[in-house]
Amino acid sequence: MAGPDHGVVSISVTLPYVLPTLLKDFLTAHPHVRIIQHQLGSILEMKTKLANADIDFCVSSTPIAGPDIEWLTLAEEELCLTVPKRHRFAGRERISLAEAADEPFIALSPRSNFREITDGFCRQAGFEPRVAFELEEVSAIQTLVEMGLGITFTLPLSLGNRASNPDTVQVKIAEPVCRRTFGIAWNRKHYLSEAAVHFRQFAIQFFGKL
Repeated sequence: MAGPDHGVVSISVTLPYVLPTLLKDFLTAHPHVRIIQHQLGSILEMKTKLANADIDFCVSSTPIAGPDIEWLTLAEEELCLTVPKRHRFAGRERISLAEAADEPFIALSPRSNFREITDGFCRQAGFEPRVAFELEEVSAIQTLVEMGLGITFTLPLSLGNRASNPDTVQVKIAEPVCRRTFGIAWNRKHYLSEAAVHFRQFAIQFFGKL
């Protein structure tokens, strides 16, 4: 049970659009490994959980630092806006984020790290986002956009099959630059099972391909 194809891996992921694809691909390769996901809202919570060895890894869009915490950069990507197919931005390749100041946004809860990041980009563009819906479930956010009820921030690398959804369009943001660096953190003093070590290597390869 301690081998690479069994065991338990505990993680927290602040990249809501990445998690389903990452886990699906990993569990396809390692179907007998059990994944425990911890819903942690802030970087401080993640740092505390790592320091206490309560979790194996954090996959985050904000670097996590600490005396015993290792951080490895996985990838870098710019966020985009996903809009309904009949939206006024749908025919544009890129926009200035300030143009979306009056748009209804569909967003994650304010306690999520991803929401903190996207709200920060809106403030850089000179406005507070007008949030029409706050949801905990990422797939539900995409569904509301498909229904034409608002727009949302997304990470192109993690949209998977929904990137080709005929009901939505991904629009690039010209300014401000909405770029995030993604990485994985772990406690160097915390024992990692073979399954956990394999998960870390899998995450490195997963982001490398993207």
